[in-house]
Amino acid sequence: MSVFAQLGEANMGYPMRLVPALNCIIIFAHMLLNAPLLNAQRASEGICGRTKQVRDEILAQIDGVSDCGLVTSTHLSSVTTLSLNNSGITALQSDDLSGFSSLEILRLKDNSLSTLPAGVFSGLTSLT
Repeated sequence: MSVFAQLGEANMGYPMRLVPALNCIIIFAHMLLNAPLLNAQRASEGICGRTKQVRDEILAQIDGVSDCGLVTSTHLSSVTTLSLNNSGITALQSDDLSGFSSLEILRLKDNSLSTLPAGVFSGLTSLT
């Protein structure tokens, strides 16, 4: 009697105890392969929900993209300057400036900002 017969065969001749492990490996591989797509999707969803003036400036900085739903995390990380001077901004959301790992210049002069949300500048490690 084979080892498989002793253990009880499952799908495709694998022992029963191997099936859950194989399922975990398949699910993990699926997650790894789709992670870039999920990150891009999260970034694009986030850009559409940002303050209008911030969203409009982001779109102005990215060549060939006019739909906030098409902006990816790669696009955001390529932006080095955001000029939001005199934009009529009265409030910023905590995630308005997220994803800008290469942002060097941020201009917010002549807006009506009285408070800023905690963490709004988190992750802006390249500001000069």
